[in-house]
Amino acid sequence: MSVGAPEPDAPADDVADEPIVNPVHDIVAGLVLAALSLFALLWLIPTQTKSAAGAYDVSPGFFPRLAASAVLILSVIFVGHRVARFGQMRQQKTSSDGGAILTEIVVWTIACAAIWIGLWQIGFLVVAPLVIAIAMVAAGVRRWWLIVIVAAGVTAATYWGAGSLFEVDLP
Repeated sequence: MSVGAPEPDAPADDVADEPIVNPVHDIVAGLVLAALSLFALLWLIPTQTKSAAGAYDVSPGFFPRLAASAVLILSVIFVGHRVARFGQMRQQKTSSDGGAILTEIVVWTIACAAIWIGLWQIGFLVVAPLVIAIAMVAAGVRRWWLIVIVAAGVTAATYWGAGSLFEVDLP
C-alpha cells in the first residue's frame, strides 16, 4: 500500500457529523423520571413507610427518600443540560421512533406494579423468591437447584436483616 492511500476498511465518509443523541427523547425521559421521583417523594414513600424511628434509629423512609431525591436532582440536571445544548444537538435519524423503548418502559412499569401489589397483598416471603427466580431464569440460569438456593437464601437473609438489623417489618 502506498503512503497516503486510504485503507480499504476505512469508512468512505467521516461519521463525526452524524448526530449521536436525540435530545427530545432525553428531555422526555428526564421529565418522566422527575415526575416519578416527585410522586415517590410526595405520596408513595410517606404513605407506605412508617415514620417512627427511635433516637438513634434510621427512619424506614430514609433510604427511599434519599434514592428518590437523588433521581430527582439528577434528572433535573440531565433535562437542564439537554435543554441548554438543544441547539447544538441534532435529532438522530433512525429507523425506529422509540417504540421499543416505550414498550420496555411499559413492561417494566407493569412488572413493578405487579411486584408492589404482590408485596402488599401476598407478602414478602412469597413474592421475593418468585421475583428472584424469574430474574435468574431471565438472566440465563437454568440449574433449578441454584435458583432455589439463591432465591431462598437471599429472601431469608433480607427478611432476617430487615427484621433484626433495621427493625423494619416486611409485609
